[in-house]
Amino acid sequence: MHDGHHGKRIDFGLRLGGAALGILSALAVSSLAALHLSGPHPDPGVGALLLAAAAFLCASLGATLLTQGRHIFDRIEISERWQARFRPDIDGLR
Repeated sequence: MHDGHHGKRIDFGLRLGGAALGILSALAVSSLAALHLSGPHPDPGVGALLLAAAAFLCASLGATLLTQGRHIFDRIEISERWQARFRPDIDGLR
């Protein structure tokens, strides 16, 4: 079975996307810094909170994509202890 998620082109694209998200995060942080919310009584509006959330999410996802690349699609084994277990039918109710 061919696994198309582990090609070099996919890896390069994911890492490039991670770098782009890092740049977008830096732009969001610089826009947030330009709002000058360091006064005696800063009152951040919804826009400032959205910029901060966007910066955090873009930085987190960008760092993951940049460092992991195609390995985010790797399969992992979960031990039996953490696998979902279903209870047996109780008097045929299911």
